[in-house]
Order: sequence, then structure tokens, then C-alpha cells
Amino acid sequence: MGISTAMLEHLTGDGEELYDDLTRANVSAWQQYAIATRTVAGRSDKDGYYYVVEFKDSAAPVLRMTKRTRSLAQYFRYVRLGAQRIDAQANRSELKPVAFRNRDGTYVVVVQAANAGIFTVRGLPPGKYCIRYTTDQEIGRELPPVMGDGNAISAQLPAAGTVTFYQKALFAHDGHE
Repeated sequence: MGISTAMLEHLTGDGEELYDDLTRANVSAWQQYAIATRTVAGRSDKDGYYYVVEFKDSAAPVLRMTKRTRSLAQYFRYVRLGAQRIDAQANRSELKPVAFRNRDGTYVVVVQAANAGIFTVRGLPPGKYCIRYTTDQEIGRELPPVMGDGNAISAQLPAAGTVTFYQKALFAHDGHE
């Protein structure tokens, strides 16, 4: 119908559901129930929080990312407010890509991969791209940046997980190259 929708306060949302909501329901806003909560007996990673705060030592609380947040962070960290979703397709059923163009002109492609393997992203404009992935064993693993020539960029994922290809801003002022 061409309208934007939202999924707000979704207790059990994960990366797979976010992908479905983006590609099927055209969501323009999406969130779990709350940002963080303190650990409480009986409360688990399945309660709709991105982070859990542990107060075993009240002088040094520990902030822990919940398991579902790992995959969600691959989207939330690089897809900026006002980004436009653009078409993305895969030639293998175990890959679920979704692509965006941020308002600053940079591109982001997030791929949910059901298996380990090497795969290639095609159709991105030339530029410097970084690649970051998350699996059950690794959180936010950054691979060396690559220069995309406008043809293809490849990455290897060591296990099922979520990988993000994100373009570095053309005029970054963050002190990083």
C-alpha cells in the first residue's frame, strides 16, 4: 500500500523479525520494549531489553548486551535516522539482505546469513567500505576496510550471523580516516 509502519515495544524482537518487518511491512520505526533493565531473578535475555545491568558490585555495575541485541546492533549502528531503504536481493535462500542509503549519501547493506561462507555484494557505488559481523561466538568483529570499485565486495562469515557492509562518509570529521 506504500505506507510506512512501525513496530514499537516488541518484547521478543530479533534480527530476523526486524528483517521481515523492514522488507514486508516497510517499517520506518522499530524497537524492543526498553533500552536496559537491572538483573532480577527470573528475568532473561528474552524480556525485550537491549542491555542488562548487573549490580553484583554496586560500585562497579556491569552493562551486558543481550543475545538478541547482537544482531539488531548490526542494523542500528549504521542505518541512520532518515535513511532510505533501497532494493536488495540475494541469489541464495540462506542470505537475507536489506540495503539503505543514509541521508549523508553513504550506503549500508545488512545481511542475515543462515550459514558460514563467502558471499559477495554487488551494485554498491565506488568507495571505502567497512565490514562488521556478529555471530553467536563473536560480537561486532570488524574486518579490514576494502575499497569498492563499483562492481563487487566480498566477505567471509565464519558462522551463521549478521554482517554489515557500511560505507565510510566522504567527508568524515570524526578523527578517523
